[in-house]
Amino acid sequence: MVSIQIKNAIILYLISIVFWVSIVIYREYIKKDVGCLRQMYIFECDGWCFMHFFHYLLLGYCAPDYLWHLIIIGFLFELVEIPLSNVSKYIDSKVVKDTIVNSFGVICGVLLQRLFPMNINLQKIIFG
Repeated sequence: MVSIQIKNAIILYLISIVFWVSIVIYREYIKKDVGCLRQMYIFECDGWCFMHFFHYLLLGYCAPDYLWHLIIIGFLFELVEIPLSNVSKYIDSKVVKDTIVNSFGVICGVLLQRLFPMNINLQKIIFG
């Protein structure tokens, strides 16, 4: 039987992939980037950086037992972006920076789970 935490991670990754592909298609269609995602905010972190952090914070909170798996998967996703950046000018591969942000997000999520423990079942929340 698949654990609730693995199901949570799969659901969050699927939502993220659908969102990311949709944004890439949208930008290719309008031939323009989404300004708020490219705007720099704090610590040399743009909108994509904040979304990476928040996504991995959720992953860390919803699947804390899989900290190292989530970090490795995040790194692998960044490697996949390298060849994809040749397909679209709107795909950037920032392997080192994004892996650091992703890892920091996972660690913060795991720490938040330890401070404010809650068993979350995304499958039940979404599908009833």
